Amino acid sequence: MLYPLSYEGEGLGRTGRESSRQLLLARTQKSKSEMTAMSGARLHPGVETPPRHFTESEGHVRHPATSRSEAAYTAAVYDFWVFVHLGGLLLFVAGHGTSATAGMRLRRERDPERMTALLDASASARGSTYAGMALLGVGGFAAAFAGHWWSSGWLWTSVVLFVAMAGVLVALAIPYYRRVRAAVAVAAETSDRSEIDRLAASPVPLVILGVGLGGLAVILWLMVFKPF
Repeated sequence: MLYPLSYEGEGLGRTGRESSRQLLLARTQKSKSEMTAMSGARLHPGVETPPRHFTESEGHVRHPATSRSEAAYTAAVYDFWVFVHLGGLLLFVAGHGTSATAGMRLRRERDPERMTALLDASASARGSTYAGMALLGVGGFAAAFAGHWWSSGWLWTSVVLFVAMAGVLVALAIPYYRRVRAAVAVAAETSDRSEIDRLAASPVPLVILGVGLGGLAVILWLMVFKPF
């Protein structure tokens, strides 16, 4: 299969980096194309014969139009998975942003009813957060295969950062909000708000916000600039 020539400057057979075998194959293809053109010129004088290409895996002549259609199809598949990946990013940002905003508001709120409403809003956004994470992962992995990015260091760094960020967010957010909900229930029954005050002073919401925004910013930078 001929890989597309439009992936961020990546050329044919990007693994191997211009190995001697690839150079020999390219020269063989060029020689066969020239011979085919010369033969067509002898058989049909005055008629220009389009060049034909030989594929490494199939070993038969292929017209350039076929190669272009395959390249266009492969690029379309790649673009689709990138679209899914970015859609997951937006969904994750929406869900995480809602939870983070509710968490920051809880630090200043002391009324049990309002705190319960904020906790419910944060819990309702959890589904969007998890769905966005799933689309991020599926779209990112599929795009990496379609674009042949697995040999790039920035991709593996992004994967490690994403997994670490997701683990930290789950490990911090779920236990913290459970304790807050329990403290709100106690305050509603006994008017004892000491536990609410203690949890409100906790830096956990700030850490959750910083890890989410900082992690996404670094991953986005790696995706756009591909530094290594």
